[in-house]
Amino acid sequence: MSIVARPASRPKSDPNRLVEPREAFTQQATPLVVETTTQSVAATGSDTHRWFLFLGIPFVLGATFFGLAVGLGAEWPMVPAFFLGPFLLTASYIGLMLTSDTNTTTV
Repeated sequence: MSIVARPASRPKSDPNRLVEPREAFTQQATPLVVETTTQSVAATGSDTHRWFLFLGIPFVLGATFFGLAVGLGAEWPMVPAFFLGPFLLTASYIGLMLTSDTNTTTV
């Protein structure tokens, strides 16, 4: 069995040494970020129109039939209110998310 002797350790800092002041922190200017879009206004408006159309119609139809059910005190308008409201709204939202193409640039 071999025992290796530790090397003599030197002090990492000399208590008698003069301490030099550190450089003060200077805040640098924030870089200017300019956003550029290569997508045309017509394409953006078309996509926004498509989302509003697909989500707005089920919302209005569901609200109309729900209001009709509350106003008439009848239960039959609740069936179309459910299918034309939350059900169609959820299906439209999923369809729009799957068909949305946000990673392409339109010139």
